[in-house]
Amino acid sequence: MSIIQKLWWFFKLEKRRYLVGIVALVLVSVLNLIPPMVMGRVIDAITSGQLTQQDLLLSLFYLLLAAFGMYYLRYVWRMYILGTSYCLGQIMRSRLFKHFTKMSSAFYQTYRTGDLMAHATNDIN
Repeated sequence: MSIIQKLWWFFKLEKRRYLVGIVALVLVSVLNLIPPMVMGRVIDAITSGQLTQQDLLLSLFYLLLAAFGMYYLRYVWRMYILGTSYCLGQIMRSRLFKHFTKMSSAFYQTYRTGDLMAHATNDIN
């Protein structure tokens, strides 16, 4: 059973957050296309001698708008995707702790607690 199948319950639970994060990620990729396109038009206008101050300021405005848009959307996708994965880690740690508290003392005599904690930390992270 793959890790995706094992965690499908969480993906279904948080599908809206993942969807918003993925949409923001796609929009960042689209906005990454704007600066080269704007710069290409500015260079073409310079070489043809048709660049006006108004065109240059408008191009600068588009570049700044794209930069701020990318900045904001990168923040959004990181908060929604990586933040949700942090929540998953918290849920998994809570479930593991509940499981550990239900185990008998014989279990802890068989397995060293340090080894259990090391495996739990490495596997959950």
